[in-house]
Amino acid sequence: MYTEHEDTSGMLNEEQLAIQQAKMYAEDLSKLYESEKSKRALLELTNTELLIKKEQLEQEMNERKLAESKIREQAMLIDIAKEAIIVCDLDGKVIFWNKGAERIYGFGQDEIIGYDYKLFGTNDYADVFPEAKRTVVKSGEWQGQSRHTRRDKREIDVDSNWTLMLDDNNKPKSILILNSDITEKKKAEAKEFRSQRTEILGQLAGGIAHDLNNILNPIMMATYLLKMTTKDEHGLDLLSKIDSNVTRAADLVKQVLTFARGAEGKQTILQAKHLIKDLAQMIETTFPKSIFLKTNLPTDLNIVRGDPTQLHQVLLNLSINARDAMPNGGDLTIKAKNTTIDKTLSSKFPGSKPGSYIQISVSDTGTGISIENQKKIFDPFFTSKEIGKGTGLGLSIVETIVKNHRGFIDLVSEEGQGTCFKIYIPATIGNVDIQVESQLPVPLGHGELILVADDEAAVREITCESLKAHGYKTISASDGFEAHNLYSKNISKIDILLIDLLMPVMDGAAAIKAITKLNPNVEIIVISGQSKGRATIKKLGLDEDRFLQKPFTIEELLIALDNILHKDQQR
Repeated sequence: MYTEHEDTSGMLNEEQLAIQQAKMYAEDLSKLYESEKSKRALLELTNTELLIKKEQLEQEMNERKLAESKIREQAMLIDIAKEAIIVCDLDGKVIFWNKGAERIYGFGQDEIIGYDYKLFGTNDYADVFPEAKRTVVKSGEWQGQSRHTRRDKREIDVDSNWTLMLDDNNKPKSILILNSDITEKKKAEAKEFRSQRTEILGQLAGGIAHDLNNILNPIMMATYLLKMTTKDEHGLDLLSKIDSNVTRAADLVKQVLTFARGAEGKQTILQAKHLIKDLAQMIETTFPKSIFLKTNLPTDLNIVRGDPTQLHQVLLNLSINARDAMPNGGDLTIKAKNTTIDKTLSSKFPGSKPGSYIQISVSDTGTGISIENQKKIFDPFFTSKEIGKGTGLGLSIVETIVKNHRGFIDLVSEEGQGTCFKIYIPATIGNVDIQVESQLPVPLGHGELILVADDEAAVREITCESLKAHGYKTISASDGFEAHNLYSKNISKIDILLIDLLMPVMDGAAAIKAITKLNPNVEIIVISGQSKGRATIKKLGLDEDRFLQKPFTIEELLIALDNILHKDQQR
């Protein structure tokens, strides 16, 4: 039995062992399963993280590409900017230089890095730079204008805006400078200022000229009347001297009016070489013997349309300037020639057009004109002459007259080498007859009644006296309102209205409008001491031959009246 029990016990042990082994195997399988499950979970987690990381990297790459693209765009914008964008360290050394700076200054970036920025400025910039640096360090910004020098030594006007750049610790690191070339803008501003100043001076000069004309007109007419009645030789000689000087004064007033309003004058077809020959005779008799005059005039010089008195004034003013530039004597040369202006030359002179011109040059061997003075030589009242020896109006008047003749002026001068003014006037091409005025007797009136309206008593009275002395009847008014009343009462008797523009109560223009309502066919001659009278009569619908510029002679008045009242009669 013992033996059988032994056998059963052994079997149980084997079963238990097998069960234990099975449990262990099961546990191992469970552990393995759990391990594989963990691995799969870990793998799935790793893949997710990788995907997230991948997306993050792609987003970072896209953001970096976008940032790089923006940086390239900003760099491109910096380079295409017209302004000079410059960065300097606190010592003023250039550390950044864009394409705009290259265009403005003429230096490339490679040759300018490390250059001392303040050396770009002209002499006076040595004082501007330290003050600008102190200001920008103190307040963070500075703005101002100064003159800089380009690589080609040409000076330019620069508008600067400085901004202080800070490091990560908010300490000054560098200066960002934005410079704009405002040279042309400054020139335009100077031209506009000159134009405004000229206009103001013109208004002043025009008012003075108007008053002077009202003073000179009665003197001219009275002198003429006295010469008619005076038989004494000495008295006639004195009256001739008065007449000559009054005429000179009247010519001076016309110059002032030309400057003041750009008066066009009476332009006609003329041959310029005749003006030059007349001027040459005057120069030879009045200029110092140390001035040697030379002329060169072609026989085939083209004709021009212009005012002979004004063009004579141009040549005279230039000749006088040439004389004054040669105090110890020298050569004065006046030449004329036909020339053609192309688009290239025309573009250098605003307002001019390509075409056929005559060129008149007046040159001397005198002191010359400095570059600085050449910039303002045509400015009104600018003169380099001593006090009392020049008004500063001569060349301003020359420029105004030439422009009114659709021409332009070229100046060539060098200090110590003399000066040459070249006047260009458009030529009139073709067969044009130049009419020569013949001396005709002064036309007389036939008892026609003239209404003279002028607020200046002296002008009004001497005009009436002069007209009566030459066959006319007159009635007079001292203002536009009185003129209108007199005309309305004598509408059937008055043959012509002689009226001033500038009068109190009712001015001439208003009176003319009121009178033409009474009689649309009224004959009118407008007189005025202001050059704008020509523009006024155009607005009133009157022809230019209905205007007389004060001061006028009695002959001019009589001819104007005759052309209107007796136009159908043969003189």
